[in-house]
Amino acid sequence: MRRLKKALSSSFKMTDLGRIRNFLGIQFYQNEDSLHMDLEQYIDMLLSKFGMVQCKVEELPASDLISLSLDDTPKSEKEREDMRDIPYRQLIGSLLFAAITVVPEISYAVSKCAEFMNPR
Repeated sequence: MRRLKKALSSSFKMTDLGRIRNFLGIQFYQNEDSLHMDLEQYIDMLLSKFGMVQCKVEELPASDLISLSLDDTPKSEKEREDMRDIPYRQLIGSLLFAAITVVPEISYAVSKCAEFMNPR
């Protein structure tokens, strides 16, 4: 590691900040033989931002008992107008970040919800 850092610093201006602790909202916990990552603070921020702090926690990210369809999308102009105030795209994007970085087990559920970003 020292040789790599020395080689990089000879070609690039850089500062060694030590072990990584936080990057893009991901917390890193390292010891000599392992690296653990979590998004607890990021998820807490999402829950607060989208008004879901009191939501019910599920063991599995997607239950096979829940079925989404176009029947669940807004039908009337009034319903579509009401949905314009809900940051659905923002939520899906935030959850995709979590799925891609640290929490792949939510990928299926997020992708199913993403299908309804532009309902017909």
